[in-house]
Amino acid sequence: MTDKVRQSENELELDLSKKVQQQELELKFDVQENDQLEHYNRRTNLRIFGVEEEKGEDTNQIVLYLAEVLDIPVFEEDIPGRTKFVNQSKRPNFLH
Repeated sequence: MTDKVRQSENELELDLSKKVQQQELELKFDVQENDQLEHYNRRTNLRIFGVEEEKGEDTNQIVLYLAEVLDIPVFEEDIPGRTKFVNQSKRPNFLH
């Protein structure tokens, strides 16, 4: 009887081990897929260096002004959203 119990325990351990391995593979795949999606999402980001942030500024207007100066046809509806990350360590402002 104890042999049957040990065999059942070993089978359960093996089954659980396989399930854990499968879960680890799925997690690794999900992390990689998430990284790819984040990278794809950032493909249209615009990084601007050396421009001081002003309180209440409209980053859409800055993008439109730069596009006008560079003679690039851009309209406000072309700008999907915006995010500013301001850091005092001379990192850029990010606009998207």
